[in-house]
Order: sequence, then C-alpha cells, then structure tokens
Amino acid sequence: MSLKFNVPILKLEHLSASFDKPSEKNDNIKLFNGIYEGLGPVSIVVMYNIERQIEAFYKISNQINIFSNLNVVYLAKLFGIIVEKEKFCLIFERLSSSLATRLEKKKINDKEKFAALTEIMELMLTLHDNKLSVYDLRPSNVFFSEQTGDVRLIYPLENIHLFRDEIEEEEEIIEKMLNPDDFLLRFTPPEQLLEQPVFFSGNDIWMLGCLLIEIFSKFKVWDGYTENEIIKQLKNLTSPKVPNDIPQSLWGLICECVNPFYKARMDIKDVFVRFYYLCGKLGLNELQSKVQNLNQLNGLLPVSGNMSMSSQNLTVVDDPYSIRKCQIHPKNMIDLFCVQCNDLICTKCQFGAHKDHNEENVIVDIENYLLQASTQFEVFREKFKKFIEISSSNFPIDETIFEYINKQINVIDVLYEDQRGFIVNQFDQFHKKVEQLKQLEIENLNRFRDFFKGKFTDLEGKITELADEKNDVEDFLITRERELLDFVGLDNFSKENIVRRIQSDMINLKSKKQIIMTLFKEYQKNIGDSDKIKRYFQRSILNLKENKAYDLIKVLEKLHSQLDSKYKSIDLQEYMNTIIVELDEYALINSRNNAPKNIKEILIACFKSRKVLSYNIMTNQLNVIEAKNIKEILIACFKSRKVLSYNIMTNQLNVIEASFKDLSVNMFLNFSRSINVNGTLFVNGGWDDSKKVALKHHLSFDVNSWKVIEESEMLYGHSAHSLIYVPPNYLFVISGSGIGKCEKYDLTLKKWEEIPEINYHRQNTSLFYHNEQYLYAFGGLCWDDSLNDFVFVETVERLDIGFGPSEDSTKWEVVPTLKSKDNVIISKSVMTVVPISSNKILLVGGMFKDQTYSDDIILFDFEKLEFSLLEDLRLEKKTCFPNKYFLFFGDYAYQFDNEGDIHEFSVKDLSFKIVNHHKPIAI
Repeated sequence: MSLKFNVPILKLEHLSASFDKPSEKNDNIKLFNGIYEGLGPVSIVVMYNIERQIEAFYKISNQINIFSNLNVVYLAKLFGIIVEKEKFCLIFERLSSSLATRLEKKKINDKEKFAALTEIMELMLTLHDNKLSVYDLRPSNVFFSEQTGDVRLIYPLENIHLFRDEIEEEEEIIEKMLNPDDFLLRFTPPEQLLEQPVFFSGNDIWMLGCLLIEIFSKFKVWDGYTENEIIKQLKNLTSPKVPNDIPQSLWGLICECVNPFYKARMDIKDVFVRFYYLCGKLGLNELQSKVQNLNQLNGLLPVSGNMSMSSQNLTVVDDPYSIRKCQIHPKNMIDLFCVQCNDLICTKCQFGAHKDHNEENVIVDIENYLLQASTQFEVFREKFKKFIEISSSNFPIDETIFEYINKQINVIDVLYEDQRGFIVNQFDQFHKKVEQLKQLEIENLNRFRDFFKGKFTDLEGKITELADEKNDVEDFLITRERELLDFVGLDNFSKENIVRRIQSDMINLKSKKQIIMTLFKEYQKNIGDSDKIKRYFQRSILNLKENKAYDLIKVLEKLHSQLDSKYKSIDLQEYMNTIIVELDEYALINSRNNAPKNIKEILIACFKSRKVLSYNIMTNQLNVIEAKNIKEILIACFKSRKVLSYNIMTNQLNVIEASFKDLSVNMFLNFSRSINVNGTLFVNGGWDDSKKVALKHHLSFDVNSWKVIEESEMLYGHSAHSLIYVPPNYLFVISGSGIGKCEKYDLTLKKWEEIPEINYHRQNTSLFYHNEQYLYAFGGLCWDDSLNDFVFVETVERLDIGFGPSEDSTKWEVVPTLKSKDNVIISKSVMTVVPISSNKILLVGGMFKDQTYSDDIILFDFEKLEFSLLEDLRLEKKTCFPNKYFLFFGDYAYQFDNEGDIHEFSVKDLSFKIVNHHKPIAI
C-alpha cells in the first residue's frame, strides 16, 4: 500500500493491548486502552477488513493527514498509525471516560459541564475557521484527556463508524436494540434529510444544541420518540422539545441552536457571544474571561470599559435585557416575565405574588422569552412562507388572479344581459301575441255590434214605413167618408165618379191593411229581439270571465304570486350550492363517453386489417354479430380491416370484417386512432411509412351495414394522436407524433375547424373534458431534437373551449401541478382516463419509455391540482389503452386494452376487473 501519511507509522508488535475488552463503545467506535513501547499509555481505535473497505480507508487516510496538520488543543493527539492486513489502528493519547459515562454516573458538576462546553465550542470555532466540521457531537464521542482532564475529541472522520467490529456479537446487537439511546439520528439536523441534503458548519450548531440538552437534562433528545417519528418531525421542520428540567437561562441559547431553518441558524461566533453573556449572568467569571481572550472573537465582545475587574472575579455591570426597577421591590431590576399574568416582574416577585406560577415554564427571563418569541416568529415565518409558496404555485396571489376575477365578473354581466334579453324577448313576444288576440276579439265584437245595429236601423225604417202607411190610410178614409156625406150636394159627374171608385178603394184599403199588418208583425218581432240582443251583450260580458284570456289572467296572477313567494324565500348561498351540485353532475355526465341506451357492445378496429372486433358484455362470447340493435363498444385494429366489438348485454367478443368498397384506403391504417361516439366508431389519421407522412383520413364504421364511410378529411395529418368526444356535437383531435396542430370536427355539419396549437406536441396523450369548460392534456411523448429521442411530457396543459364549446380561447396554458408523494409517476403515455366525480379523475395504466406497461391508478384532483397514487387500487394486469377512454353503460364502463382484453370499471365500487380473457386473436 503506497499511501503517504503525515504521522508516524508504528508497529503492531510494540503495542500491548487487549482487543477483547473495549474501555468505551458506542454505535460508531470501540475504544481500547493499551501501552506502546516508548510512548506509554495510549488509546486505540481499530478498523477491520481494510481490503473490503478500501475506498473508505483512502478517504480516512486523507482526513487524518488534514487533521494532523492542525494545531488544535482539544483534538486527541495522534501518536501514529498501525497499518496491517487485517487491522488499521489509530494510536491516540490515553483518554479517560467519555462525557456520556460521566453524565450517566453523575461524575460531572455544572461548572465542569460549562467548562467542557467552552472547550468543545473553541474546538468548533477552530475547525469552522478551517472549513471543517465535527460531524458527531454525541456525549459518547466526547472524551477527556487522562493527563490534563481537558476535553478531547477523536478526529472527526466522516466514516468513523467503520472503527468498530464488522461483525457484532449477538449480545451487542440485542444491547443496541434494547438500548437505542446512542443512535445518531437523534442528533441529526433536519437539513440532512432533505431531498438534496445540506452539509455545512451549521450542522454542528444543531448538534451543539442537542448536546446542551443532554448535558443539562436527565432526558435524551427526542426522548420517547421512535426512529420513524423523529424522521417525520425533522422533515416537518420541527425542533426537539426542550425538557422542563433544563435551566431557564439556557433556553434561549438551545432554541437558537436547534432552529430547524438552517439558513437562519447562528454560527459558532454568534453562539460564543451569547455564551459570553450567559457566563457573566451565571457568575462563571473565569469562563467569561477565557472567552474574552479568544482572538477569533475580537470586535464581537464588549471592551474592558464596560466591565468591572478584580484580581479574582469578572462581572458584568449591565444586563442588556433588564428593563427598569421593580415598583414593588425597587432594589431589583425587572428581568422576568410571567406568561400566565402577562406581567413583567423581578426575582422577588417570582417568589412572592407569583410563587404559584413557577411550574411548567410559566415564568421565564426576558432574554429567553424574547429569544423564544424570535424563534417562534422565525419558525412561523418560514412555515408561512412555505405554505404561501406551495399554495400560490397553483393559486397565485398577484395581478393575474385579479385579472381573472374581473374577467369572471365581466362574464357574469355578459351572461346576465344575455339572459335578461332572452326574458325580455320572451315577454315581448307574449305581449305581441296577447295584443293580436285582443285585436281579434275586438274585431269580432265590432262585427257583432255593426250587425246588431243594422238590425235596429232596419227596424227603424220599417216603423217609419208603418207610420206612413197608417197615416195614408187614415187620411184616405177621412176623405172618402167626407165625400159620401156630401154626396147629395155634389154634381152628377162627381157622384158618378164616387160611386165608380168605391169598389177599387176597398180593394186598395185591404191591400194597405195587409201591408200594415205585415209591418206590425215585423215590428213586434224585432222589438222582442232588441231586448234579447241587449241581454246578449250582457251575457257576453259574463262569458268573458270564463274565456281563455280570463283563465290566462288567473294563471298569470297565480304564477306571479308563486314566483314572488319563491324568489323572496330563496337563500342565495344555498341556491348557489344547489346550482354548483347540479352543474357538477352535468359536468361529470358530459365528461364521460356515455353509450346510448340501445347500445350494449364495444367495437375496436384492428390496424392493418379490415377486421372489427365486437364484444357483447351480456354473453361473453366471440362470434359474428348480427347487424341489428347496437349494444357494443367498438375499436379499430390498426393496419387491418377488422373491428373489435364487445356487447355488454351478451358479453360477446366479435371480430367484424369491415367493408372498404370504393374507398381510397383498403384497411385501418397503422397508428390511426378510433373512438366510440353514440354507437358509431370513428377512425382517423395514420402513418404512411413509405412516404414518412402522417395521414388526414377520417373514417366512420356503421355497425349495421359493416361498411366504412369516408368522411371529410382532417385539416392536418395526425398519427399516434388523441381523440375525445365533447358533447353534443364535437370530436377533438389533439397533436400526435411530431405535430402540435389541433382541430375539431362538427358531427352535425361534418366539417373540420382548426383550434389553437398545443405548446408541446404530444404522442398518445390522455385528454379530459373538465367542468364543461376546459380540455386537459396529460402525459404523452414528445420528440426532442437535441437528444434525438422521445421524452415524456410531465407538464399538464389545458384549453378553454367554453360552454358548449362555443367560446374557444386563443391558446393552451400550462397548468402547474403537485405530487402528493415522490412515488407518483406521470411520465407515461397511452393512459386511459376515468372520471369518478366532477373534480376527480383516474389516470389508468399506460406505457413507459422502455415500452413496458403499468398497472398504476393515479388520482388527479382538479381542486388541488394534485396527483396521488392509489396504492390499494390496481389493474389486474399491466397494460395500456390505445382508445384511452372507457365507454360508460350506467354504473359500469368498458374498454379494450392493447391485447384485446376487456376491462370493466365499477362506478359504485371504484374497482377494475378483466371480464373477458381470451386467446390471442388472429387478425
């Protein structure tokens, strides 16, 4: 072995020692006592089996050379080393018992404890100035010089634990298990348990705080905690509890040392300054003077003008933490605080009015109280900062959120105006129809009025005629009667004329009488009808109270009363909660690819063939289906003409030979993708390997005729892309191999329309339509030109496609997400998405980069934007899903995997199972 050491190489034959009985041992080292010729009493540590630990041996050798060059009083003096095939021995000056032994046997007083601490801190000060660390400050590793009694630390080697028997005896193993008081974890600082551990001089400060606890308390650090509990506390940045039997004067210093936030922890010089004042307060004048004389602390401690010196003593005149003189005890300064009374007191008050408050650290000195408060504020600040960082990573507290809220307020105003306009338009239409009905009724009434008025006008004419006829007859009779009375006195001509007219006059009178009689009959009849006509109008007014318009008035009055009462009784908060529940239910329904009621089969097209595989879930049989009622899920088989069909009612799995007659393609293309929509199997895209281009073909398969129909071509070629159905009318095509272009297909208009390009082109990404608003993209593969290879896309993107979708946004946004644990692996493609609630989905199975498959079930929470692995829920096999979406039949959903097995998902049980295992299908 050709290592060069800066220390003497000693010989084993000159060493006399019993390696069967160590003088001290812990879980790092065994210390043996012996005598070396020419040196006298020595202490020895031994490393066994050097050849098995050669790397550690070289590292330790280098560290020995470093420490041997330092002139540090409180490092154990290394006389030399012994290097043998089986042993590597370090020969130190003789060391007496360890600090742990002295504490256990109570062979050290408080003054000696403070003296030992001063020497340990002075050692730390020197090491830190030389960019070195102590590594382990447990009491079992602190020794004392047998000659001088000063503190001695064995060289602080990183691999000191190797200086122990490689194979422990059974009794030693049991002893360690039953007495775990000396295990290193209890002194481990929290920053060493981070994902990227932090090693620096501040680690020693934490261990110094732990050492202070174990020196001055009968309890160990983390007393009563298991190893797992300690790790949990440290990872949660929790400091160990300071036992109640620790002197209150040390609380502040301990709390500063065990500050879990390593960046805010004091360095060794700050500790010395605090320790300096503490020594003065406790009357440890010699130690205070010793600290004062350390060159490394020049400028940090008070100069001699602030101190009163005598030949033997050194005392501090002013306590910077005293506030004022006590009003009750004027000779005493206020230097204590009673937490229970929230009052400043002096020492005499503590044992007077506050004598019952001396338990459970109710009374503390102001210095420590301020230090505790400072530590608490610092701990809270760091935790609060971490909380804000985590929370605001997904829910920012900046201008963007106010912009979002203002946008939502504006959206509410727009939607309000839309609904208000609809209501106004409805009632305007209603008013228009009512006005038309009113005009119709009035026009009809006018006709009746004019008709009846005409009747009365006719009657009036007839009465006038009757009166005229009556007057004519009366006048005629008077004339004739007068002529007959004057007959004798008339001439012969007149007499002859009168006689001759009598007969004709009688005929004329009879005619007039008949006319008058007729007029009288009409007059009498019409006069009777006039009363009836008046009664008709009276009756019509009564009838209006029972017509449709009057009924409508009553209905509207009742409706207004009901709505008024309903709207006044609504609690808007409860109403909003109800609306949110309903919207969530609608969102969940629309996020699922739901099969129509008459469909009981699933279909899948077989690539590079004309076959369609059909599976009926009721019969669970593989045969040729009849082209009648559709009860299937379908999937196309790439590079074939085949479609797989699975019927959920019959549990039948069928292979269907699709007809490609008169089409530009003769099979389902390789790397095309298919999706079931309302009983129709859509298949589009693909890859032309000869031309090295993605294809634009868009096909549909009719399960009744088994014919493939060539639909309108896509705008862009896509292969290994992703499809999703967005109810009621859209089919979205997202990205694919080497392309970020996206588009949507209107199932009614049969027309393609371009949508915003995705940020990272994704091959076999998994899509989800959330909250009837956003289209999310999870996982997938992306080609990296710099690596000349595919890489997984872990980022999540979403596109606001609006309600319906009618208000598409202009770009995809990257959504920051969280992982509940490090074991959540989302670097996968070809996962299937299963919605289980309005805000939670399952990402199921998938393929890793090495083309192996996964049986993991990952939960994604949209409210927390967090992934978590459901460790108790797995698929029955490791697989992936080319179709990526389960087809839902009520409380159950079904999907083909890449090998043709059918997986069933139970909504109620949240469980997966394979319902049809089959032999490989010949395509």
